[in-house]
Amino acid sequence: EFPGEQSSVPEVAATIPTSDDPTLPVLTFRFWVIGTVFSIFAAAVAQFMYFRLNTITLNNFSIILMTYPCGVLLAKILPDWRIGFHWPADVIFARGTFIGGSLNPGPYNIKEHTLIVVAASTNNGNAYATDILAIQRLFYGPNQNPNDVGWCAALLLILTTQCVGYGFAGLCRTWLVNPAAMWWPSNVVLGNILHVFHAKSN
Repeated sequence: EFPGEQSSVPEVAATIPTSDDPTLPVLTFRFWVIGTVFSIFAAAVAQFMYFRLNTITLNNFSIILMTYPCGVLLAKILPDWRIGFHWPADVIFARGTFIGGSLNPGPYNIKEHTLIVVAASTNNGNAYATDILAIQRLFYGPNQNPNDVGWCAALLLILTTQCVGYGFAGLCRTWLVNPAAMWWPSNVVLGNILHVFHAKSN
């Protein structure tokens, strides 16, 4: 394991360990299956409940709790088969390079679990551009909207407005993420819960 830098924030230093195990697999078959399923599920629940008075929300804690047994179950039942293919040409990779991995590379680990939570939590909110579409439909009626340009334009509207948010997040990364003083208390709690789930008992 590699030691990391100690945080200058006492709450972070007391909660989040600084060591890292670079041998833990991250982009595994389990991650892609569980992450995709829960990303779709979280987005569907958030969007379905958006227009309701009594809503059900899936916060990050519930995603952590729901994905842990799924990961442990897949770690127990998946066979250790090696899947992939050999790269056909000398472009990007050398010819014959094996691209792939194992269906079950070992025990379910904290890095997989964290990445699944990140993937699902990015979809755990509604798209605000749906307000525009809903108001047009409500004002003009379902079949009488002169401004209706079809589902393709609606999809592009939602995608572009969502990407604007990610773009601003990337632009502000230098000031809001990289400095050590910019710590996010809610993420410290999530990190602590993930470490408790995957801590090795004595």
